[in-house]
This record gives sequence, C-alpha cells and structure tokens, in this order.
Amino acid sequence: MALGKAATVPRPFGTGTGKKATGGGVLSSTRWPQARIELAQSVWGENQLCPETAALMRSWTTVLGLDPAMNVIEIGAGLGGLSRYMHLQSGVYTLGFESDPALREAAETSASQWGLRRKTRFASFDAQNPKFKGVRPGTIDRALLHSTLPKVRNPLKLVAELAGIMRNGGQILIGEVFLKSGAINDPLLSAWQDAQTHRGVMATVDDFEAELENQGFEVHVNADMTPEYCSAISQAWTTYLAKIFGKETSVKSLSAALAESECWMLTRRAMKNNVIEFRRITATLRQ
Repeated sequence: MALGKAATVPRPFGTGTGKKATGGGVLSSTRWPQARIELAQSVWGENQLCPETAALMRSWTTVLGLDPAMNVIEIGAGLGGLSRYMHLQSGVYTLGFESDPALREAAETSASQWGLRRKTRFASFDAQNPKFKGVRPGTIDRALLHSTLPKVRNPLKLVAELAGIMRNGGQILIGEVFLKSGAINDPLLSAWQDAQTHRGVMATVDDFEAELENQGFEVHVNADMTPEYCSAISQAWTTYLAKIFGKETSVKSLSAALAESECWMLTRRAMKNNVIEFRRITATLRQ
C-alpha cells in the first residue's frame, strides 16, 4: 500500500457507508526498511518483530474466548502475525492498527499471500494523536494492545479512546512496556528512548491502571512479565547470533545484526536496572 493511501476497513468496523477510513495520520517515513524487517523475522520468526507476539501474547489470547462473531482490533499490529494467528485459530476477523507505513504495507502483503486480505485488515494509527477513525463507538468486543505505548504522546488519552469504541463487557489484553516508578530521570531511560523507533511519553503501570478504572474498566490481571520478556530477548538473540557467526556472513549484514542486538540488549539492561518493566494486563469494560 502506498504511503498515505487509505485503508479499506471491513464492514463490522466501518461507518456502514462502504467508504474508506484513514485510521489517523500517516507517518511520512519509516524506521523499518526492508532489510531490518527481514532481520527481525530471522530473529523472532515469520511475521514477528518482537517478544510480545513471538513468545508471549499468542498463548495469552486464549483468555479472550474469541469467536467469528466478534469484532477484534489489534493496536501495534506490526507485520500482522498475531492477527493472522487469531484468525486461523478462531475464525475471528481482525482490524490491525499500525503506525509505521512500511510495516502496515508488509502486513497487507502477507495477508494477501495467505488469502486473508478480507479477514485480517490493517489501518494507519497516529501515535501522536491516538484515535480509531472508521470504528463505530461501542462495537469492539476484544482489543489487543502491544508494542505501542512507548510511542504514544498521551497514553492515558489512548485508554479513553479505547473505552469509547468498546462494547460494554468487551475485554482488552495488554502486553506493554511501562516506566518504573521513580525512574523518570534515570539516564538509562533517556538512552533507551533514544534507541527506540519512536519516542513518546512513558506512563507507569499504576497511572495506566488508574486510568483504565477511571474509564470504566475492571482490571482482572496486572502481572509483571519482565523476567519472561528478558528471557525471550536473550534466547532469541543468543540463538540468532550463534547461527550467523557459524557461517559466512557479509560485514554489512553482521554490522546490522549487531546494531539491532545492541538495541535489544539495552532494553534488557533497562529492565534489569528497574527503569522499565513489561506488564500483562487484562480488563473488562463495565459501564
């Protein structure tokens, strides 16, 4: 999909007019050139970019009780691997929101190759002004949020936007990185943010949970999954680096792999030093 091109939204999510929805502003550039996308998939698996979808959230989706009658959105869809997994497991149709145009285009291409273009759709997402254009209020049964909050300018506003589109009794599953209390001025936080693809305003899990409750969500699970996240990083990169060092690899490819691995090791170090943490949250809207 060309940059700036509107994404066609499936009818359960649309306005009912058959028109296209833009899903928010489109970034003018990508932090995910094709070489980096290919590298990420070599590390995490086909259509995967990170531990969230590669190692953790697939098993978590079982608590959502997905079925084909539901309207499901995924925020932070990346290459669409989790959306495809949910459809193949349950038959549910999904709409994935992704802020990076190159990732969104790659997700659409993959969906077409799998014959799922009408079943796993993708739309643009503006992390600076998080809205879900083209989604009718009170229509979403399940929402998954991951790989997004550190990019968002106002994470608490995102909670309000989610509450507005979800059905009463709708459930949200979150796997996100949060700021540890008291770490706002830690130099390691600044270094970690500088290494990320986009820089937003970090929220602590306490502030985020309070806003969920303020918007009418009942929080069922708020679990620290930082050890599992760090373990997934170490395992994936140890395996990949051992593989490429064991065969003939170009200097360019090796340099790119080392640079990417350093970024992930910085994430692990920030977690080990109690600067950031990875949490699993599930909640139900009770309005």
